[in-house]
Amino acid sequence: TVALLERGFDVLAVDLHDGMVEATRARTAGYPSGRVTVRQGAAHAIPADDGIFALVVCYGVLHNAVDRVQWGTAVREIRRVLRPGGRLALNTFTSQTLDPRLRAGSGDGRYLLPDDVPMTLLSDAAILDAFAGAGLRPEGGTHSYVRDLDVGPRAVLRCVLRREED
Repeated sequence: TVALLERGFDVLAVDLHDGMVEATRARTAGYPSGRVTVRQGAAHAIPADDGIFALVVCYGVLHNAVDRVQWGTAVREIRRVLRPGGRLALNTFTSQTLDPRLRAGSGDGRYLLPDDVPMTLLSDAAILDAFAGAGLRPEGGTHSYVRDLDVGPRAVLRCVLRREED
């Protein structure tokens, strides 16, 4: 959020978790209120008008979907708020490498963390196919890698997708 503000963007920051909302508000308190708005919300119900954004940054978000249906709704919501020709900077966990502590849940791509919190992890191909079905296609290449986090290894897909013109 701060990096975008420093580059001249006006920003709507949305996060599912109260703690992250408060932390973002604290980090952005020195910026004019007209340049940054911080809201609690979810990717499957983005609190914004249709076609308003030239850029959506979605880093470490989609895995929070409780199932494939909610995940697909998030993809359609991202498309909805992007203007034609707009770009999505995507960095999302995938199912390419699974932390051995994850347990398979019920349903396609559904996994459970050790504390029974659900997450949805899909293959790179399934992710790109879902976005293509919503009219967002990679611009340039895609990059996949495994990152060791404090919660265990996570496979990541990183790319920029562009919303097709209407």
